[in-house]
Amino acid sequence: MINKISFKNYKLFKEEQTLELRPITILIGKNNSGKSAVLKLPTLIAGSLSAEFDEALQLDYLGVSLGTEYRDLVYNREIKFTDFLELDLSTKIDENSSKEIKIKIKLSDKPKEKPEIYDWEYFENDKLIQKKEETDLFKGITKIGFPMKNLNLNIDYIGAFREVPKVNYSYDSKDFENIGLKGENAYSILIQDKEDKRELLNNISEWYKENFENWMLDVKDFATPSGTQYQVVLSNEKLKDINIVYTGQGINQVLPLIVRSYMQDDEPVLITIEEPETHLHPAAHGSLAQRFVESYIYNNNKNYFIETHSENFILRIQRMIADPEVNLTREDVRIYYVNYEEDNFCSSVKEIVINEDGEIDDWPDNIFNESYDELVKLKQAQKKRIENVSLKSVMIFFLIQIMI
Repeated sequence: MINKISFKNYKLFKEEQTLELRPITILIGKNNSGKSAVLKLPTLIAGSLSAEFDEALQLDYLGVSLGTEYRDLVYNREIKFTDFLELDLSTKIDENSSKEIKIKIKLSDKPKEKPEIYDWEYFENDKLIQKKEETDLFKGITKIGFPMKNLNLNIDYIGAFREVPKVNYSYDSKDFENIGLKGENAYSILIQDKEDKRELLNNISEWYKENFENWMLDVKDFATPSGTQYQVVLSNEKLKDINIVYTGQGINQVLPLIVRSYMQDDEPVLITIEEPETHLHPAAHGSLAQRFVESYIYNNNKNYFIETHSENFILRIQRMIADPEVNLTREDVRIYYVNYEEDNFCSSVKEIVINEDGEIDDWPDNIFNESYDELVKLKQAQKKRIENVSLKSVMIFFLIQIMI
């Protein structure tokens, strides 16, 4: 499982930044600050380190794209002879075993030239195992000669906009390990489960019932001339078998995330999610955060890396840390604030520290205080309105006195 990432000269990040990844790792920050670039970085590294390619960097992996050309990866899109894209990734096998790879990648400003490995170092338990210097450049990371699969870089990336469901589905016997970039595999996974133990389907239906006003989820099958077809439906005490296509966006957009949280994972996986709260009412944001935490507690192979704009999502995490009956501590969670520094024309990553009571004492300015600011402005507007009404009353009074 990935437990640390460092990077330099990457996207909006000119200086070196380091993130420790814990079972629940959260990114917050304003739009266009670089959050998505950080969120996609493990996928970039996993694709580049996989044995599927012989190039130093993969711009597209698992459908996750980081640009159309290599200069898109570099700070300010400027490739200089003395500049390198530097990546450092650590994985933790267990309490007594860790692996780390440090890579310095040389890029070219010539469109047809691909990146090369300038130098790299590979460590096990903090001991240098292998090293390659600039005397011998490599086009592909897979050629540097150590078993990449031992780094356990299993990632399931889910984007912010999940696939719109279909009215009907056919059975797909494929073995799905990932939910897919748009959550597109969720429906096939549910159909398979219907034909099997229904354990997954029952758990998801129970979650929907608890969080969406007693709506329960099911899969129905029916015969057609071309074969059996399936529909994902919702029901409550009065309304039966309403196709999920005809329900609210929040109901179907969150389904792939809930399916993923209940899937069985026998190997460590980093479940990476963009804006899980998309189309959800704020009241459900906390429930979603709780589901992710509970899935990790049930199966420690699941780790989450999440970008969110939801204050309620984070508040629920804080509450679960504070609750002595929940097996979640401050050490299981990391929150990072990604900030674009206008004066320096670059971004930085800062850890927001949570204490053992779930409290956060050093919230960055202008983050999650919009409601308070609006409330202050509302009071100011109301006061101004009262003053204006009072002034008009006084003027009318004097006008009447003059007329008398």
